[in-house]
Parts: sequence; structure tokens; C-alpha cells
Amino acid sequence: MNTKNAIANREVFEFKEMYCNENSIIIQLIKDRVAHLIESPVLDVGAGIGDIAYYAFSGLDVTMIDINPPSSFDYKCHNNHKRLVVDFFNYETDSKIATLFISHTLQFIDDDLGRLNDKVRELSPKWIVLVANANNDFIGDLIDWTDMHFENPNPERTINGFPCGYDLIKSEPFSAAVKCPSFECLADQVSYLMLIDLATKRQALINFLKSRLENPEFSFKQTINIYQQHGE
Repeated sequence: MNTKNAIANREVFEFKEMYCNENSIIIQLIKDRVAHLIESPVLDVGAGIGDIAYYAFSGLDVTMIDINPPSSFDYKCHNNHKRLVVDFFNYETDSKIATLFISHTLQFIDDDLGRLNDKVRELSPKWIVLVANANNDFIGDLIDWTDMHFENPNPERTINGFPCGYDLIKSEPFSAAVKCPSFECLADQVSYLMLIDLATKRQALINFLKSRLENPEFSFKQTINIYQQHGE
């Protein structure tokens, strides 16, 4: 991934495994409702700790790419999976990719829409599975607040015009939750979501969270969108 902001494997692990239930929901929805639309081989863009591939794509050939090197926080690879340390835009393959899987990593590769669509066109997957926040609830309020108070935040946003050359054929909406033991901890998780540096405005964010929430937790809406290439 060509990141505007980088996140470490430890941050991914803490958010996904300790404070947010989104990936467990995504894994179950893939198994129950969209598995028939995910064909092998799969390219998992920004695979993070590899939990989705491990649980949801165990029977498929999967290449997981990430700019972070492997770490002790990662799930082990199945024999038919491989993990590469490579930027998405530098990834090259002579093999056909059937499914491009992008789960909560679009914000890292969306600087240049034309370049992004060109790369997808080059890879030419039959399917694109995109998991993204709806941003029409408290997450949307957080985006507005961070836009006002931080320079260059990089939250996940809807990208009009992506993916080009594909038709949306199925959507699976769901809600996930972030639950923390304190507002201080919740502020750290918000910094992960918004990709902001809390060095100077940590207390301001904590105060905002306390003004809007009774407890250090909130739910937020997401969608698994499945796109099919034109003409397929």
C-alpha cells in the first residue's frame, strides 16, 4: 500500500482483536452470504494481521500484501496462502487475479483516483470485494470533528468513481462496535480510525468523546460491497 499514514501491526491487532468486533462480523458474513462470489485466487490488499484470510479464505489461493513486515501479531498462513511485503502499486504478477479484496484499507491507496483505477485495470480482477464504513452515523461526526481540528487526517471516505468498470451486484450492510475500558483508550482507537496524531490534541478529543457518548463505546455502520467486472 502506498500509505498517506502508516499503522503498525500492533495497532491493527489491538483494534481488531481487543476493542472492535468488525472483523469477526466480516468473516461470518463472507462465509454465510458472499463466499459464492469470491473466486480464487484472491489478492488481499493491506491484509494486516491476516485474520480475515485465515478464517474466511482458508480454501482459496490467497496472496496477502501489506507494507508492514510479518510480525508476532500475525495469523499464520495456510499452505495455499502467501504473504508479501509490497506496496499495492508496485505489486506485479503474471497470474490471473479473480478477486481483489479491500477491507478497510482504501484510505491508504486513494490519493490518486486515476492511478488507483489504472492499477485495478492492470490487475483486471473479475470481482472486487470492498468493505467500508458508511460514515452516516457517529463515525461521520468524528470525521467532521477531526477535519476541523487536525491537519491532514486520513479517515476512510467514500470515493466516487471507484471502482471504474465494475457493476455493484450485492451489498451486505452490518453494524460493528468499538468498546473500550476508558475514554482515553477510546481516543487511541479513534486516532487509529482517523489516522491522526494525538500528540497535541489528545485531551480535546477525549473531551469531545465524553460530550457525545455516555460510555467509551459506539457502534458504526459498514457495508460489504461486491462488484463484478463489466462483461463478465
